[in-house]
Amino acid sequence: MEYGMVDIGIMEPLRRLFWVRLAVKTFTNENNEQSQSNKKELIVATAHYTWEGHEEERKTDVNLRKQQTRRTVTALQDLTAKFSNPHLAVLFMGDLNENYHPRRILREAGFVDCFAELRLPTPITHPQRPSEPKEDIQVGTTLDWIMQNQYARPILANALQNVFCTGGYSVSDHCPVMCIYEIGAGPYISNAVQDFSGKNIVKWI
Repeated sequence: MEYGMVDIGIMEPLRRLFWVRLAVKTFTNENNEQSQSNKKELIVATAHYTWEGHEEERKTDVNLRKQQTRRTVTALQDLTAKFSNPHLAVLFMGDLNENYHPRRILREAGFVDCFAELRLPTPITHPQRPSEPKEDIQVGTTLDWIMQNQYARPILANALQNVFCTGGYSVSDHCPVMCIYEIGAGPYISNAVQDFSGKNIVKWI
């Protein structure tokens, strides 16, 4: 239906927050006529945050992913307001190059990662093996996330490991993350129990 990008201060060239607004088709009878009254929409957004070893971060000692996450929250809130749909499902995903602060900031804004919502053990997504020795700088950690607001409910989620191309090479140094969602029957009450600040900070408003 519509797409765009937002500059959220990612240091690497050409990286932005990319988004698309999609319509979910629903059919009400055997003639496959689409129901206009039950029209459902969602925004899907993705970003690839700057990694911890970037020269700018080493020089300033400032966590760039905190800044980028806060700008992500602002961008997603602006998009939600732009489309004037109070029931708009929003999915945000990407290589966030960190497993704590981006998740904490997004959680405070009402976005919960799919694994926490399903109360699943968080899978390791980096590095995918076999990998180059340099990838062991960030070894055995979760860098890749899919998160949702209260109008999307995860049903099944996993990280796909041992995904190889012909010749035995990994498709990526990261494991792909997948999630199946129910859209349009919210708002959902979160099941997440992880505590980022000494209390449960998930509040659906």
